[in-house]
Amino acid sequence: MTAEEIQALQQEAMDAWQSGNRLSKNLTIHRERYVARKRAELEAAENKNKGSQDFRKGGMVLSTVDNRKIK
Repeated sequence: MTAEEIQALQQEAMDAWQSGNRLSKNLTIHRERYVARKRAELEAAENKNKGSQDFRKGGMVLSTVDNRKIK
């Protein structure tokens, strides 16, 4: 995130604090929690556009049906 985006999130946190929508009684803790939650939401929305990409180790998994013995 850029410095401008972080500053905008902190300003939103201050607006939420003044409106009474508080995440803590302590202003510093409230601001940290607010920014962390909004940052997570923004990153989740950004990652949602990429689709499902699974880069785990391993190859193709065969079905258990293929492993049965033919009787």
